[in-house]
Amino acid sequence: MIWVIGAAAVVVLYLYSRRAGIAAVAVLAVLYVGLWLMSGQINSKVPTNQSVAVVASSGGETCKAPGAPVSVTFTNNADRQLLATSFTLSARQAGHSSLIYRATLRSDKIIEPGGSWTECYGLNPLSFSERDVHYNPSDLEWSAEVSLSRFASS
Repeated sequence: MIWVIGAAAVVVLYLYSRRAGIAAVAVLAVLYVGLWLMSGQINSKVPTNQSVAVVASSGGETCKAPGAPVSVTFTNNADRQLLATSFTLSARQAGHSSLIYRATLRSDKIIEPGGSWTECYGLNPLSFSERDVHYNPSDLEWSAEVSLSRFASS
């Protein structure tokens, strides 16, 4: 709405004085370009979810506890400390496209820039698509996707 009012004010100013109208348009153009450049620089420095790599697999040698059979490795590719990560852990049967397991989880492990952390997670029986079928976690294809990352302020 403010843009409409500003545009109307510039048009009225231009009708009364062409020099003042042209000067107002020039000032607004410089302000717009300056704000556009600043927002581009700020956005390029802010880490995003893409700054965190997450890989999930059946625990194997890493996760020997039967209550936590899935291994999830977090890698911080940003230039700031990673404070917390929310992610979706999912699984498929080999050769199938349908998800049979899906859970939203969170890790609050602080990871330094360039660092990695591996954690073992248990499975929630309510997160399986078919609750009466029992799957062996090592027979499933696991994947993880970051949904939210929180970084330390610079």
